[in-house]
Amino acid sequence: MTKTNTILAAAVLLVCAVALPARAADLTGAIDWTEYESALSKAKEQDKKSFVYFYTDWCSYCEKVENVLFKDADVVEYLNENFVSTSVNVKGSENKRIAKDYGVSGFPTFWFLEEDNSKLNYLPGYIEKGKFLQILKYISTDSYETMEFAEFAESL
Repeated sequence: MTKTNTILAAAVLLVCAVALPARAADLTGAIDWTEYESALSKAKEQDKKSFVYFYTDWCSYCEKVENVLFKDADVVEYLNENFVSTSVNVKGSENKRIAKDYGVSGFPTFWFLEEDNSKLNYLPGYIEKGKFLQILKYISTDSYETMEFAEFAESL
């Protein structure tokens, strides 16, 4: 191998060593958001509940949800494993119609849907991580069918 080829090979290896881990980090630790209509189909196909996040660009609590709650590794992992997640930015006419169909009147609002896309329940406002994870577990395990949330939370 010539000196030029050796330097070129070393440069390629160096770029790969630096770029690949950075790219892998971009692909992990994020909620697997699916476009709204696709999420409804995917939930049925995978027999999973849906998590629908309604937000606006001007909402300060939405910003907190996105920068704190949705960046938390435990929240991300639980949502990705147990729900099909979709987010709806309520600024276009179609998204305003979707929000109206759900009766959304404040932001952020979180909706949970059954596997068949029927509406299960919703939560308005910012929720701290601990309580949010309890709610996700309560919904995903179908515990709401047999006990009140307070009883479920005590059992954790």
